[in-house]
Amino acid sequence: TACFELEEYHTAKAALEKGASLAQNDSRFTKLIKECSERIAEENINVTSSSAPKELPKVAHDAARSQPSDAVEAGQRCSGSQKMNEMEPNKPKYRHSYYQKPEEVVLTIFAKGIRANNVHV
Repeated sequence: TACFELEEYHTAKAALEKGASLAQNDSRFTKLIKECSERIAEENINVTSSSAPKELPKVAHDAARSQPSDAVEAGQRCSGSQKMNEMEPNKPKYRHSYYQKPEEVVLTIFAKGIRANNVHV
């Protein structure tokens, strides 16, 4: 289910199918496999419905000119963590922490790069 939550539907479906083969009487697997299939179909529709770019970006254009063996070697050098870092959004500028007592709640807000005279509470 972690892969499903991370929107890795193909990986999740493969793991769920393996789990379903081990626990054949569990209906949760069939429900989740069906949901994965639906999400995969949605992704395929979204990918095919989006228009192709009219002009290749410079990096893609350069890669298209390079030899195929160079592209394969470059793809093999990339690790999964690098691909994941490219997709991660920027960290938020603000973060918070809190704790709660029966009589009060203490909320601490951390803001980076904000001057004290610009803060109003």
